Amino acid sequence: MTFRIVALAKNAIRLDLEDRTLVMGRGRGWMGQTPWWVPSSQTWPGVRKFERQTRTLLDGLSRPGKTKLNKSKPGLNSAGATGDDYLRYVEAHEVEITPRHNILQAKFERFIASDGATELRPNVASVDLRYRDAAKGQVLVEVKPCERPSVRYAIRTAIGQLLDYKQRANEEASLLIVLEIKPSDEDCLLATSNGFGIAYLIKTRFEFLWPMVKTAS
Repeated sequence: MTFRIVALAKNAIRLDLEDRTLVMGRGRGWMGQTPWWVPSSQTWPGVRKFERQTRTLLDGLSRPGKTKLNKSKPGLNSAGATGDDYLRYVEAHEVEITPRHNILQAKFERFIASDGATELRPNVASVDLRYRDAAKGQVLVEVKPCERPSVRYAIRTAIGQLLDYKQRANEEASLLIVLEIKPSDEDCLLATSNGFGIAYLIKTRFEFLWPMVKTAS
């Protein structure tokens, strides 16, 4: 067995699955084909931003006596201190279950129940909601309240969580992300092109976008 990096356990940090939301870019200045990568001080702005986000995330998880993202002392890693949309989203919606999350989930549960969904099972094994749909079969749902600037972060985070839930459940299921607001076409494509459905609230109803079903030619 070979290792790219060797370190003492006390000097290393293992991120939980829900914290693995940063995505490296591609192209000039990024990793490329080499099996290792070190950002330089002369590199592109996107790389420097990625490095700052990574350092901020690890700093928040590694300080002794601190909860995730320094929740006990918001000023150290608060959105105001970093000006970072990603951290603003995580601190507002991912550190703990918020009333907005519960309200959105309750609205969605009522809507699908009135629309014929059956076997509704909320909050089982970390999954926000499981239900059975006549067309989609078993559905696993991740609920994501968010603002306009953080929609993409919400979708990216939900994708990782749903893949984890599906693997743990060890069953065939459709995967659905529920949002408070309508995402852009680009953000919808991020989900649907990777096999995830999107549901978003419009007044008192939810609109659904599911991946296109490929048919044999």
